[in-house]
Amino acid sequence: MASNSYKNFAYITMILLVVGGLSLFARKEQAPVQERPAEIPTEIGTSTTSVVKEVKPAPAPTYKELINKGHEFYLKGQYAQALPYLKKAVLLEQNDRIYRSLYSVYLGLKDYQNAENAIKKALIADSRIASNWVEYAYFENYYVKAPFDIVSKIYLEGLKNTKDNIDLITGYASYLVENKEYAEAIAYLEKAITINPARTAIFQAEIESLRTKI
Repeated sequence: MASNSYKNFAYITMILLVVGGLSLFARKEQAPVQERPAEIPTEIGTSTTSVVKEVKPAPAPTYKELINKGHEFYLKGQYAQALPYLKKAVLLEQNDRIYRSLYSVYLGLKDYQNAENAIKKALIADSRIASNWVEYAYFENYYVKAPFDIVSKIYLEGLKNTKDNIDLITGYASYLVENKEYAEAIAYLEKAITINPARTAIFQAEIESLRTKI
């Protein structure tokens, strides 16, 4: 009797183990698959790991901006600070104005070699500007200490290119007086009267004064 009870117990135990194992196996088969977290969308066409934004370079300064900045420093007497802006401007545009500005800056820096080159380039760019001829002659006279014939040649070339501009005539007359060439100075002052009769009284008074020195 005891033997039958034991067999029944063992049989029931085995049934429970089999049922439990099948149940566990079923749970494992039905366990949900863990999904990967959804990626956060970024800009279209970009990676989720890094976003590279294109940085556009700042626009290069224009000729006008460069020359205005150079003049700003020049007016403050800051010639060394003005020079780089004008040198960049001349790479964009070449005209008598930029070369005249470079001349003035180099003169402020006492760089007479570059100043002379700049004023010559201003005349090459436009030989009709009388004030540049006057400045060139003045530079050669007072800074370079050029001889009389060289400075006279500058005035004569200027008169030819500007068609006897009155400022060049009176400037040359003053230079002739400075070098005691009174007769020639009188000739140019008389020419000045024909070009600008409104100033006849002034020119005539100077002529009369010079005649006393001949």
